Amino acid sequence: MAQTETTYLLRGIDPALWRRVKTKAASEGVSVKALLLNYLTKWAGAAVLVMLTATPAGAQSLKIPAVVFGAAGAADMATTVWFMNNSNLREANPLVSWIKEPVPMVLFGAAVETTIATLLTRKLAKRHPKWAAAGLYIAAGVHAGFAIRNARHMQIVNAMKANTNLMGR
Repeated sequence: MAQTETTYLLRGIDPALWRRVKTKAASEGVSVKALLLNYLTKWAGAAVLVMLTATPAGAQSLKIPAVVFGAAGAADMATTVWFMNNSNLREANPLVSWIKEPVPMVLFGAAVETTIATLLTRKLAKRHPKWAAAGLYIAAGVHAGFAIRNARHMQIVNAMKANTNLMGR
């Protein structure tokens, strides 16, 4: 397979849909990967809204921790995907590091995050709502820390690219 062409499950599942996606990406002047990541971001936002509106009445106090958790996870994933697309750095988390393409990694990561949020907000919150909120905030803090670290590394990568361009390489 050519190095310039990324493999997607979509191409094998529905060739007609794949052609429409390629055409839409070309008409917008973006890569297929960028187009799909844009759609995934929108779908993830919609999923967060659905999760929030579906929260049981007894767990209303968990809405804010759930939003914080989702936002921090999204920031972590977005910065990781940036690295996958703009440098030779890769995900270090062994849970998802085996996934080499951004789109499947985002989907798998979103499934894991949804499972964690569901377990905390639905199962643990029934008996221990404060522990559930604390768990969401702790997980959000971990994601936020990774996102901040990734953002700092993004600045370094961009500075290195700028220096390389200035040197005429």
